[in-house]
Amino acid sequence: MKKTFESLLKENIREVIPLSGGDTAENFLCLLNSGKEVFVKSDKDIALEIDGLQTLAKNGLAVPEIIIANDFFLALEYIKTGKNCQANIGVQLANLHKNTAKYYGYHIDNKIGRSPQFNGVNQKITNWFDFFWKYRITPQLEMANNKNLTTSLNNIKEKIKKLLSETTSKPSLLHGDLWSGNVFCDKEGKAIFIDPAVYYGDRESDFALMEMFGGFSADFYKSYNDIYPLEQGFEERLVIYKLYHYLNHFNIFGGSYLSSVNKCIAKINNFY
Repeated sequence: MKKTFESLLKENIREVIPLSGGDTAENFLCLLNSGKEVFVKSDKDIALEIDGLQTLAKNGLAVPEIIIANDFFLALEYIKTGKNCQANIGVQLANLHKNTAKYYGYHIDNKIGRSPQFNGVNQKITNWFDFFWKYRITPQLEMANNKNLTTSLNNIKEKIKKLLSETTSKPSLLHGDLWSGNVFCDKEGKAIFIDPAVYYGDRESDFALMEMFGGFSADFYKSYNDIYPLEQGFEERLVIYKLYHYLNHFNIFGGSYLSSVNKCIAKINNFY
């Protein structure tokens, strides 16, 4: 592996340290003889991550510098973590969400964790509910292959449609897989974002994983709302977006997430 990375980086490497944390990828820290530290990731779908990082960077979100990118490896600057940057996360995310498109979706399909994420390529979808149900909920139900679950979701389909029709937001550029493990604070107090699952959707959906797994403070929410205030009904719609991610976690990790799926269904059922 060391020789492979030396050929990739065209520099001599003092040490290669395997890192944990990837669901599907192999991650390494390369300590170069020059003293530089480089993060290297290997994944069969690495091109999808490269595309996402490049799209976020072009639209103003801070991501690690891409040093080398090819069909098999992605080499990034290694981020040394430092100061608290909750307010900066909010500022950057709000400004990212102000980048909008005419249609929901994305120019390629990508992944959410280990699962495929279908993005309605070339479909020119202008209705958010239509996109969300067809390309977020339906594929997860097909993967789950659970008759009771499918029935339960179909029973609240019209309620989901009504709730999602109450937002006035446009198709916003989303990180798509934003939780505390996918954003770092560098030593200057700037937020650096990684591992996206990019598409254009309702900006509120970027908050689902953040609230599911925590790690974001009042400073984050204040700085976000100062720039791009969340709309009335956010908390109700957030349950729908959590449902998508709980379904995905159920499909990836198994039955322990089924109770969370059912709790979301029950909450949505009680909204009207």
